[in-house]
Amino acid sequence: MSTPGLFAQRRFHGFGRSLLEPTSRTPDWQEIQGNSWAQLREGVCAEAENQSGVYGMLDDDDQLLYVGKSKQLRTRLLSYFRAKDPQEKAHRILDRTRTIVWEETSDEFCALLRELELIRRFQPPMNVQGQPQRQRRVFLCLGRSPAPYFYLSKELNRRTLAHFGPFRPGLRLQEVVRHLNNCFQLRDCSDSQPLQFADQQQLFPILQTPGCLRYEIGTCSGPCMAAVTRKQYEKRILKAQAFLHGLDEGILEQIEKKMTAASVACQFEKATVLRDKMIDLRWIKRHLKRLDTARQHFSFIYNTTDTKSARKARWIYLHRGQVVAVLPAPRGPRQAETAFEQLYQTYGDPTSEQSKSPEPMGPASGIHDDIDALWLAVRWFNQNPEELQQTLTPLEALNHCQERLQKTKRFVVPKKPK
Repeated sequence: MSTPGLFAQRRFHGFGRSLLEPTSRTPDWQEIQGNSWAQLREGVCAEAENQSGVYGMLDDDDQLLYVGKSKQLRTRLLSYFRAKDPQEKAHRILDRTRTIVWEETSDEFCALLRELELIRRFQPPMNVQGQPQRQRRVFLCLGRSPAPYFYLSKELNRRTLAHFGPFRPGLRLQEVVRHLNNCFQLRDCSDSQPLQFADQQQLFPILQTPGCLRYEIGTCSGPCMAAVTRKQYEKRILKAQAFLHGLDEGILEQIEKKMTAASVACQFEKATVLRDKMIDLRWIKRHLKRLDTARQHFSFIYNTTDTKSARKARWIYLHRGQVVAVLPAPRGPRQAETAFEQLYQTYGDPTSEQSKSPEPMGPASGIHDDIDALWLAVRWFNQNPEELQQTLTPLEALNHCQERLQKTKRFVVPKKPK
């Protein structure tokens, strides 16, 4: 017999402290309650405003069902009451809702980040996107000497020669790994398989046999049976890296020629297999190119404004596509000193040439250091290109801080973080 309340869920007491809130206090939030759609709608009409923010729906057990965001909270919440079809998601959410809570944010971008944070924190059952189980990421790795090959891993270690990503795990990614190892004839056997390069001297030469069928069918160069020299194998590794870095398209050209030849010879099944292989390899290249673009171009300070108060404007520090910190836009000396230190911590010395590199310059641990948050930022600026006019380079931000400090009588040059 179970003990009452032993596995009871925690009651909802607000969204809690925000990683985006520049102060230590918990953000203000509002709620309305009702036992019917009419009561809830009346409460929304009376209390909610068309301000950017996040909202949540709670059931009669005071458990959070759903978290959402909007740049116009009042309009978004009222849209739920127009759902007529019982199968519609909005209808199903509202049918179980007895309390609606919301929290205003300074701007729409902060609402997007706060929504992702809250979904990760509360894991509402009716949210699909942003759940922690969907947050898992893996890297496409090349490593594990003495004969490196491609594999997937959640962690990076000293045996990793190169890594690409991150990616969301899935069957397609596993197929890509298989295609890469096959195309560049790299091994994919376990570490327990003995390896022997052709240029390795043996005291007592032994006739080696392949450990699997891949050598026989031409998809592995055979480092398990001394069929390839170490130098020849290393050349294959370099070609594979050049392909993923976008420097060598030779393998795609070879596959396309084989596919065309198979079609001409009416070998349609073979042509289909080659086509699928080419599609998967092009997919991985597109993904890596998008990642590279984000990391090359999304390192700046995003100066957002609050629709209610200019004093609540934020500086959002993005580095390599990740949100690293959110602080008040510097208005006074203390805020300028804090921003000054954050600039050095995130980007290194903004006055040096090295700071222009896309590589990480400091500790810079992102608020949401994952692939979902990176694409969130990329999508935001792709859909709102005019917002790029509100961004500052690290050097421009540094000059802004120095101007604020120089205007005060108690000017002190802040210490640069070590």
